[in-house]
Amino acid sequence: MRKRVICAVLAGVLLLAAGCAPQGAGAARHNEQWLAGAGLDAQETPEQLYRAALDEDTLIIYSNSTRMLDVKKTFEAAYPGLVVEVTDMRGSDMLDLLIEAHGRGEPLCDLMVCADNNGAITREMIPEGVVVKYVPWDIEDKLLPANNQEDLAFFNEGTVLYYNSEKYREPPVSNWWELTEPRFYGKIVTSSPQKSLSMYAFFSTLIQNSEAMAESYLEHFGEPLPHPEDAGWEFIDRLLKNGVVFVNSAEEIANAVGAPDLEDPALGIMISSKVRMNDIGYALAPHYEMEPFAGALSTNSIMLVSGAENVNAAKLFVRWLLGEADGTGEGYHPYLQMGEWPARTDIESSEPVPLAQIDLRAPDKEYLYSNRESFNQRWKELLEAAGG
Repeated sequence: MRKRVICAVLAGVLLLAAGCAPQGAGAARHNEQWLAGAGLDAQETPEQLYRAALDEDTLIIYSNSTRMLDVKKTFEAAYPGLVVEVTDMRGSDMLDLLIEAHGRGEPLCDLMVCADNNGAITREMIPEGVVVKYVPWDIEDKLLPANNQEDLAFFNEGTVLYYNSEKYREPPVSNWWELTEPRFYGKIVTSSPQKSLSMYAFFSTLIQNSEAMAESYLEHFGEPLPHPEDAGWEFIDRLLKNGVVFVNSAEEIANAVGAPDLEDPALGIMISSKVRMNDIGYALAPHYEMEPFAGALSTNSIMLVSGAENVNAAKLFVRWLLGEADGTGEGYHPYLQMGEWPARTDIESSEPVPLAQIDLRAPDKEYLYSNRESFNQRWKELLEAAGG
């Protein structure tokens, strides 16, 4: 009886090990096989990719950009017979889903469109083979080198301050610290960094640039901070105590700041590309001259998901989104708007202010990735202390 019990226990342990251990190794082997057959370095023409893609299934894209639906429409019109399914979701949710699914060896989609505003793409997903970079061979030399290191970037934007251009003929503030003054109590609207990766990157950039924040505090208030090395967190603490309002989306921020006929508009902090809502009657003005710097740079990228089943359609879509080899392709058009800057050297921006003239600080990806937990902990403490 004892021998049978021991054997049963050992068998259970071995089965458990067999169910868990090979999964990661199996996923790695599958990735190697997939990469070998994906032809990511092949010099294929759009016509060749199109013919091959006709034998594939629906192309599935996870995107944090609703304009990917516009790209889908033009892509399907240009390539009859190909079908694209775009799922719009928050960046944080998307990254978590794909990382978890990769551990099971189950690619949930073919392409991922997201900004790396928590460092997970470049510090975890690429090194662990969750996603891979595909650069069309005849477009590679036309991409901005600074934007295209580990991931494939296709446009830039920034997290900046907005004001209502109908109420204010000129910016009502010039220094970030002014937002902590009593005159703006309850008048600042943004998204929580616990939900929005772009806001997490923005606040983290303030923290990492505490020296500059301390200098701008001295310039504005005429006295130094007691702990200048902690100026970024001091700003956050004061902003929370000044009744900052958190909403769930950039559209809600835009409504509070620039919706038509607002009697008492707020100031908002959000992504610069939302200025395009002025095309439907809003009065949004991004402020690019704040002290000590305008905001945080956000670079949006598109990556193939390892194990993607529709590789040829995915590669063809990447080409389409990037504007094809000559940069005139219709797929890039939705991202040539105010508040955005192309990641290609041969495409002019529709934004009149060149990116080089705006002091947008690029977030430190290593810092973002390594400090998310500690950031959340301190944020919660300050939020509770502020009565939030």
